[in-house]
Amino acid sequence: HASLAVRTSVEAAALIAPLKALGKRIAPNDALGPIVPFDARIADTLRERTRLNSLLGLLGLLALLLAAVGLYAVLAYAVGQRITEFGVRMALGARPSIIVRQVLGQGLLLVGLGVTLGLPLAWLFARTFSERLFQVSAFDLPTLAAVTLVLGAIALLACLSPARRAAAIDPVLALRNE
Repeated sequence: HASLAVRTSVEAAALIAPLKALGKRIAPNDALGPIVPFDARIADTLRERTRLNSLLGLLGLLALLLAAVGLYAVLAYAVGQRITEFGVRMALGARPSIIVRQVLGQGLLLVGLGVTLGLPLAWLFARTFSERLFQVSAFDLPTLAAVTLVLGAIALLACLSPARRAAAIDPVLALRNE
């Protein structure tokens, strides 16, 4: 099984017909395989990796969405359980900004704990899979920093709605429900 590579300065598609004719002249009884430009051959070899990378990216976005929804749900539940506490605080003179900061602090504490546990695990998995990484170091600090910042921004957005709801509690209604 022989193959031939031709380097040219003209468009590769323009050489397919002349190369087929040359192959028939050289070996008229042998079947000539497909003539494929090298760019197409390279794209064929990378197609599976590209598909896998797209799938992994989609799964990563899904995980980020699930983390944001989970954080929102936990904080919304915590705010719902503490309505009376927030009502008493506001009745005693706490400003809404203090309540917002307290709820945001609780949410960002959860995110901070997750990042503190997640970064060493990410480093461990990166070291484990380093032979599969191409032109990326096992500990790619800019990528980890960018992912941490994106996660922090999404967590902040997920925490804002429960924090605003906690600050908007009417103290009279909260105390009446108790």
